Amino acid sequence: TLQSLLWAVQNHDLTNVLQAFTPDRAEQLQTRARQSDPPNEDFFRDAAALVGMAVIGRKQDANDGSIELEVEMLPGAPHAEISFRQINGQWKIAGAF
Repeated sequence: TLQSLLWAVQNHDLTNVLQAFTPDRAEQLQTRARQSDPPNEDFFRDAAALVGMAVIGRKQDANDGSIELEVEMLPGAPHAEISFRQINGQWKIAGAF
């Protein structure tokens, strides 16, 4: 999911960016992308800083099966936590990103 997301961001492919997220998060991102003028420009300009990620740790919730990854986005920067849920057999980003 993260590799596909990074590829889609690099290639300004909003359709595939949205595929990395749960439907509710994808809808929020799509609304944000449409609000720029021209559409999607601000979204991809902001996302350009996202050049890579290193997975530092992983925790799985035994109750709902979701996964939380601890990732490093920039060397030396504080790590981020990204939540994932499985939807129709595919992992999707479920939390804030």
